[in-house]
Amino acid sequence: MEIPAPVESVAHAPEMDPLLLRPPTEPFTLGPGDQLTIEILGDPTTRAERVVGPDGKLYYHILPGLDVWGLTLVQTRDLIADRMQSFLRQKTAGGPCPCAVSRANGCGFSGA
Repeated sequence: MEIPAPVESVAHAPEMDPLLLRPPTEPFTLGPGDQLTIEILGDPTTRAERVVGPDGKLYYHILPGLDVWGLTLVQTRDLIADRMQSFLRQKTAGGPCPCAVSRANGCGFSGA
């Protein structure tokens, strides 16, 4: 069995388009398959990992499917907080219940 000769040189890879390395100018929007962590602040029992379904809907707790396809994390957080308010026994003073929504990689938003 022969040992292959060492590689003398490596072909030069084509340069990457600098536009591909620029950060996005628009906020991240949700789509099917995106994984989220959701929690009503102050109640750790509500923490749940959820995936946006193929139809763009998100199912959390007792809420009916929420259409989140194309929404940002902030918009999704606000939608969940607004819809959860109607299910709370004790209403949150001054608006929707405070909740947190984050992507599986840790980027997220919390607040009311």
